[in-house]
Amino acid sequence: GCYLSAGWGYGMLDDERSSPTASAATSTSAAKGWMGVFGGGCDYQFNGSPLGPVVIGAFADWDPMDIHGTYGDPENTNHHGVQKLTDAWYAGGRAGVLITPKLLTYFDGGFTGAHIDAINLVTATGGVPGIGPLSLPSQNATGWFIGSGVEYAFTFLPINGLFWKTEYRYSSYDNYDQHYF
Repeated sequence: GCYLSAGWGYGMLDDERSSPTASAATSTSAAKGWMGVFGGGCDYQFNGSPLGPVVIGAFADWDPMDIHGTYGDPENTNHHGVQKLTDAWYAGGRAGVLITPKLLTYFDGGFTGAHIDAINLVTATGGVPGIGPLSLPSQNATGWFIGSGVEYAFTFLPINGLFWKTEYRYSSYDNYDQHYF
């Protein structure tokens, strides 16, 4: 059947940046924070598999979020700022096995996109001497994701169709050029 979903969770970001002008200069930034999810999809169940009932489906979701952390500039280690991932979208498919009539375990994968807010850079003294404030523009990045999870049906509740879902997703986004302005 088809479904609508909503939820919340926790996310983490590992951002690796390199500089084409500074020889082999790289920086790694980390961020973390909350995220929500709104989505929907459709699944189809096949019976008769030696593993048990198999479920395949397609889905899409949008995740508003506040995942933020300190950004370090690979070109100038004195520059720093706050980077913030504000939302992401996912579209893909999943396949899984019903372990029991109430418990589904699955793998998923597909395409993803994310929006990173502009990053205002400052130095330890509050500005860039002789230049003024610098910033990196906001970016939209696209890529792919894989994940796995479990869903459990709450059949004991008086409201039919409620599930507990937990999932881990790994996303990788394409490289993009980002220049000061």
